[in-house]
Amino acid sequence: MKKKGFLYLLLLIGLVAINEVLFRLIGHISYIEWFIKNGSQIGIVGALVTLVWDINKHTGLISANPSQYVGSYFQLLGMTYISLGRQMVSKNQQDREKVSFFDTLVVVIINFLLAVMYFIWMLVIAPFQYFVILILGVPARVFLKSDVKVIAKFDDTKLNYEELPKEKEVPKGWMDVSYSNKPVTFTNALITLTFAIVKIFWAG
Repeated sequence: MKKKGFLYLLLLIGLVAINEVLFRLIGHISYIEWFIKNGSQIGIVGALVTLVWDINKHTGLISANPSQYVGSYFQLLGMTYISLGRQMVSKNQQDREKVSFFDTLVVVIINFLLAVMYFIWMLVIAPFQYFVILILGVPARVFLKSDVKVIAKFDDTKLNYEELPKEKEVPKGWMDVSYSNKPVTFTNALITLTFAIVKIFWAG
C-alpha cells in the first residue's frame, strides 16, 4: 500500500474510533454493534441509491484501496450537490412562472436534507463500511477482472446461456446476468444478506 493509501486508511480507522466514542457517549451503544444490527438496512439503502444513479460504473465505491474508496465518496458527494442544485436552477430559469414559491421552498428544504444526510452517511456509515467492503467486496472485484460476461435467455422452462467478450454488445432478447454488470448493487445486496443472517444469530 502506498503512503497516500495508508494515510486514508488511518483516516478511516480514526473515524471509526471517533464514532465508537460518540456512540457510547450519546447513544450508550457500541458503534460497531449498532452497525451490525443495522447493516442489512444500510445495504438496502446502498442498493436503492444505485437505482437513482448508475453508479455501478463508479467501482471505487467498492475498492479495497482506501484512497480510491474515500475519493469516490467525495466525488459522489460533489455529484449530489451539482445534480440537485443545477437541475433546480435550470428549471427555474426555463419555467420560472410555472414554479410556485411553495414548490421552490420544498425543493430547497429537501435538497438541504439530502445533502446533510449524505454528509452524515460519509462520516458515520462509510468509515466502517470500508472494512465490510474490504471482505464482502472481494467477489465483485474479482468478477470485474473477468474478460467475459455471461448472458442468458429463458425459453419457457429452458435456460439458455452463453459467454461473450466483455466489450461485445448483448444481443436482443438476451440479458446480461454477470455480477460484474452491477458490482456496486451486487456488493450492497451481499451486505444486506450477510448482516441479515448475522443479526439473526446476534439476536439469538
